Amino acid sequence: MPIVNRLVRKLFNQLASLSWHSILIMLASYIFISFIGLYWAQEPVAQGSPILFWYFLIVTSSTVGYGDYSATTPAGMWIISCWVIPFGLMIWGMVVGWAAAGIIQFFQRSLKGMSQLYHTDHLLVIGYNGPRTLQLLQLLLREAGSPKKANLVLCVDMDKLDNNPLPDEIGFARVSSFYNEAEMHRVNVSKAETILIDTPLDDITLTTAMFCYQQNPKARILAYFNDDSIAQLLKAHCPSVESIPSVSVEMLAKAAADPGSSILHHELLNVDKGMTQYSVKVPPETPTVCVGDLFLLFKERYQATVIALQTNGPDSVLVNPAMELPIKAGDRIHYIADERVDHFDWSSLNA
Repeated sequence: MPIVNRLVRKLFNQLASLSWHSILIMLASYIFISFIGLYWAQEPVAQGSPILFWYFLIVTSSTVGYGDYSATTPAGMWIISCWVIPFGLMIWGMVVGWAAAGIIQFFQRSLKGMSQLYHTDHLLVIGYNGPRTLQLLQLLLREAGSPKKANLVLCVDMDKLDNNPLPDEIGFARVSSFYNEAEMHRVNVSKAETILIDTPLDDITLTTAMFCYQQNPKARILAYFNDDSIAQLLKAHCPSVESIPSVSVEMLAKAAADPGSSILHHELLNVDKGMTQYSVKVPPETPTVCVGDLFLLFKERYQATVIALQTNGPDSVLVNPAMELPIKAGDRIHYIADERVDHFDWSSLNA
């Protein structure tokens, strides 16, 4: 018995290693030999319509056996009992097993971040920093309102994470290098709308940001740095990339000088608690108004407070703008509110 068991295991291992075209060739050969044998035995099922033969072969080889058709000649009985049923069970078992293995492998590759992603106009997060990245993803999902609107993709180093941390909400990819063109093609870096880079090391963040800028100069690219000097270096080479330096030291100093500052800044950034900072872009064909008029309109209708005005890109943010300063189409207004104002009535500015 041990010898038989080893032979059976070896046979199944060999069958499991067969490629899909080998299995298809075996399936076609099985069908052809079955037809020739039953036709030679003068079985009616092989001499009628092809649909009848196919129906008989499936029902018999799977041992379902409805009883409506069966072998009628001694030769046909031998062929069915020695060839059609035993080899049919083996062939169909291989086909079903191969198909199931392919489906399982597909989902495993997707879960493990090894599949090609087809997102477009998505928000691509590059890098993984444990709980900080998970919190970032949850905040981005909360800001968007739903996974579909967020259109979020996480790209991590191969050694950092094994599986998608939010499988039902985000796309996921694992790569060996953030600046390998072939691997980054899997996350459609060239078709991303926004790219957010936050890796554990500033030098990798710098290289990744420059690579992303080369692949997709039209995307909005944000890179987080612990060292402000490296952030300035990136700014010198890629002016449109928004470098976000660490403000932990400044926050400590501010909290020491003005008690409550850390709580205030945390609330402005936390979408789940209290008042939060948002922004909105003034749409085209909106009449030019002054900050004072817009300030009163925001406060009266939306309980929102205008705090800053952005006119010419991310580096031109004017905090606490003068009331007489004009606001025109294309400018971005930063404000504080309990929730984001999704439907602002710009036509009321004409009144």
